Amino acid sequence: MRDDFPDSTSLHEVLYNLDSQLIVNEKARAFLDAERVQHIEYLPVRVLNHKDREPQERYFIANMLPLVDCIDLEKTEHEENLLDPDELMNIRNLTVDENKIPADFQLLRLKAVSGAMLIHRDLAAKLKAAGFRGFSTPEVAEYQGN
Repeated sequence: MRDDFPDSTSLHEVLYNLDSQLIVNEKARAFLDAERVQHIEYLPVRVLNHKDREPQERYFIANMLPLVDCIDLEKTEHEENLLDPDELMNIRNLTVDENKIPADFQLLRLKAVSGAMLIHRDLAAKLKAAGFRGFSTPEVAEYQGN
């Protein structure tokens, strides 16, 4: 909450969170359903606004399953994770092999980088055009994490 807007408690349609989960409200969920985005299960989640009150609209974790193994390990700069060999760490220049992404996936999570989501450019453009707030769509190579 900002001191200069103490009564502003409206939330975006897509919420940022520390767990890197995609949290969407009913409006965003309906949009994704209308766009026939597949491979998502919606799990209800309790959200509080800046005044510790539940908003009127419901929110959901958009759980993307299954994870997609499409990272080009030869082009992606990374280190092996000794504690979890299935996860990459210290990633730079993330590169995906688009041929490994099934055609019916418009929104997905990467198998070896659990904190990263990919959204098809066409779907991202539609979300922006529809005025949804709270998400960003950097290029894949700009990802730095884990």
